[in-house]
Amino acid sequence: MDGTQLNLRLLHSVAKVLPSEFRVLSTESGVQISVIGRPDILVLSGDSMLSYAGGSLDRLSQSLETQLGNLQDFVAEHTGIPWPGTSVMPKPRVTAENGHISISYFDGDVSVLKLDAINVD
Repeated sequence: MDGTQLNLRLLHSVAKVLPSEFRVLSTESGVQISVIGRPDILVLSGDSMLSYAGGSLDRLSQSLETQLGNLQDFVAEHTGIPWPGTSVMPKPRVTAENGHISISYFDGDVSVLKLDAINVD
């Protein structure tokens, strides 16, 4: 898998769960998330994540978890709610197993949002 493939898989997974005022686009630099009517932009870069990972699924999971924390902060900053939670900020949890990366946000031990898994084979 290369950075472009990771970007597209991440784009499809993230676009399904973001609030309606957010737009998700694929760009040369990665997955661009913006808020309608505002100049702020967040970019999730598959190339950067893969570069950091150096072929390790565990390191890719760590990098993706950090990026999803940034996404969560970006959404919460613009909506005023602890997305994807309602009263507290759930923590992103990314795990790699059998060539798939599972992505969820947890409030303690309870999953509050599960994104589509990403096949990295």
